[in-house]
Amino acid sequence: MPKRPATQWVKPGIKARVKHLRGLADETAAFINRRPRSRAVFDDKSSGFFNQVPLYWMRDWPMPFPVVISTAKGSEVVDLDGNRAIDFCLGDTGAMFGHGPKPIVEALARTAQRGLTTMLPSEDAHAVGRLLSKTFGMSRWQVTATASDANRFAFRVARAVTSRNKILVFDGCYHKRWLISMTVRRSAEKICLARLSILPRRRSAFPSTI
Repeated sequence: MPKRPATQWVKPGIKARVKHLRGLADETAAFINRRPRSRAVFDDKSSGFFNQVPLYWMRDWPMPFPVVISTAKGSEVVDLDGNRAIDFCLGDTGAMFGHGPKPIVEALARTAQRGLTTMLPSEDAHAVGRLLSKTFGMSRWQVTATASDANRFAFRVARAVTSRNKILVFDGCYHKRWLISMTVRRSAEKICLARLSILPRRRSAFPSTI
């Protein structure tokens, strides 16, 4: 019986996996070679930030190190090494109208002259509230500083309206922080530990869930 090449005895799925991993290794090497200045930033451990990033999830992307951005304009971002890319994320909608649109830049400059943060409303708040109601059809609005802050506000409203004290959270999705509803799930016992204080209390996971 003639000998067959060793690769003929490998399952097709394994061959595809090996090919994928080799391709991934090539892409990783190309990424690193094109971004020496970005890499130097993350090789320097003196930034004072955990993992050299201001927000921990910036290291969650499947790349050797994050891209360090130099400029962003419209839908394009440019890193320290001059690599250009189209930004489909747009700051998680914070830059929905593009990076640095002229009307918004001018409005921010005018506002900065009048004070950026006073923890009190200005006349603009009334105009903005009316525009939001007219545009989206909802009569009442609440502004939050971050998506995590929006989660906290929504939790409190839901608890007040429903008189329930648990939040059902779907795993596998990024929905900002929700520490106010921190729980530990135990599938086998079908219970959760609601961390309403430092010491958890044993409770059922379902009867009072929003």
